[in-house]
Amino acid sequence: MTLTAVAAPEPEGGAGPEPGTDADRIASLLSDAVTGAFKALTESSTHDARLVTATGVGGCTRKAAYALSYARPDVWPVIGWRTPAPTVVPLAQRRPGAWPQAAPPPVPAAGPQEVEEKRLAHIGTAIHEKLVPALRQQFEDLQYQVLEEHHVTLASGPVRIPGRLDLAITHPGSRNTMVIDLKTCAPQVITKLKAGKIPRTYLLQLWTYAEALAQEGRNVTTCALIALDRAYGKDHVIVLPYGAAEREALHRRIAQLSAHATNPDFAPRDPANGLETCKDCPYRERCWSPAGGLPVAVEGERVDRETLAGIEASARRLVTARTEEADARSRRLMAVKELEHVAPGAYGVVRIDRRRGVDLSG
Repeated sequence: MTLTAVAAPEPEGGAGPEPGTDADRIASLLSDAVTGAFKALTESSTHDARLVTATGVGGCTRKAAYALSYARPDVWPVIGWRTPAPTVVPLAQRRPGAWPQAAPPPVPAAGPQEVEEKRLAHIGTAIHEKLVPALRQQFEDLQYQVLEEHHVTLASGPVRIPGRLDLAITHPGSRNTMVIDLKTCAPQVITKLKAGKIPRTYLLQLWTYAEALAQEGRNVTTCALIALDRAYGKDHVIVLPYGAAEREALHRRIAQLSAHATNPDFAPRDPANGLETCKDCPYRERCWSPAGGLPVAVEGERVDRETLAGIEASARRLVTARTEEADARSRRLMAVKELEHVAPGAYGVVRIDRRRGVDLSG
């Protein structure tokens, strides 16, 4: 069917185009409406990206360290925090001679701000809201005891990590509990999962839920990941044990984050890459920008912006040297090719041996 755009008079009073009058304008109206709906969902979200929750334990180390360094239970009672509540002061004051000084957590600037759509996140949330309750009913029909969207708080040394697990089911006979996390994934992620490549973030999130439930007195023995292909709806299920080794690895990771929180600018930036991974991070400006004396990472070394000019000059020299090396290698290969049929012997000032070595001293 072919749609033909028909000219129509401008609407009065700011109303949208009348259906059936202008196909292009109606298509634009609908597209704008979808965009506006996603932005409205973002604006209504209560999630604070600055906070360390179960989903962030396995994420970027530096991001988690920044968040833990500013965490204050008296201000943010349901976030990742360290106890006792640290006083939010510059690091240089807490650790004499330390550099650089800490800045307070970023806050929205005054005035209107561009609201991001975050479509994939909202689509994933919508799937969760429909599918998780349906899964709960399936397990209850099988006589399992089920926790759905259950809030937990993991205690690990001085750190408290909150989270909200999708599902946990307890067998009525053995009383063993399994933690279940539902993920909506791109097809390429499903492919990696099928190859046994489970992201660190997924594992540590599951372990955080499992350990938090264990601290509530439940006998958690198993973790399960249900990965749904966003493109085709197919599922891939991974079942993993939870025991002493997983518990030790989890607490070791959180201890690492807590240690880095004392000087987060020196924490490793992993697995972030500064582009797509970091674009939504609230600490991006401090982490990457050299403005205001903030640190810059160069192969794990921290430098200030006054040093960058020297580093850039060295980099240019390195590029030039490598180019010259490539040219020299090309000339060498050409000369070797030209001499490969020349018999060993003396040729004026040149002497060629049996191994094709060349001596110009003669």
